[in-house]
Amino acid sequence: MNRALTILNTIGVLALATLCVFQWQTNRRVNLEAAALEKTRQEQAVKIAEQEKSLKGFAADLETFREQLLRANAASKESGTRLYDLEKQVRQLTAERDALKANMEKWSVAVTERDETIKLANEQIKSLADERNNAIKRYNAIVEEMDGLTKQYNELAAKYNELVQPKSEPKK
Repeated sequence: MNRALTILNTIGVLALATLCVFQWQTNRRVNLEAAALEKTRQEQAVKIAEQEKSLKGFAADLETFREQLLRANAASKESGTRLYDLEKQVRQLTAERDALKANMEKWSVAVTERDETIKLANEQIKSLADERNNAIKRYNAIVEEMDGLTKQYNELAAKYNELVQPKSEPKK
C-alpha cells in the first residue's frame, strides 16, 4: 500500500508540474500580448499628440492666411478708392482739355499722363486681384488639408477609444 501511495504521489506531482508549465506558458503569452498592446497604445498616444500639435500649427497658419486675406481685401477696397479718385482726376483732366483747346501741347502732355496713370492703376488692380486669388487658393488648400487631418484624427481617436475602453464582460 505504501508503494501505491508513492506511485500515486509521483503521478500527482508530475500532473501538477505539467499543469504549472501550461499555466506558466499561458501567463507568459498573456503578459507578452499585454506588453505589445501597451506599446501600441503609447505609440498611438504619441502620434495623436503629434497630430494635435500639427493641428494647432495649421490653425495658426489658417489664422495668418485669414489676416492676409483681410489685408488683401482692404488693399482691394483701397485700390477701388484710388481708382475712383483716378477716374475723378480723368474727368477733371477732360474738362480742362475742353477748356484749354488753344494750348495743344499742354493738352497732349495731360492726356499722356492720364493714360499712364490709368495703366498703372489697372496694373495695380490686376496685381492686387492676383494676390487675392493666390491667397484664396492657399486658404482653400489649407482647408482641404485640415479636413484630411481631421478625418485622420477622428479615425485614430476611434481606434484609440476601441483599444482603451474595456470590453464588457458577459453576465453570469
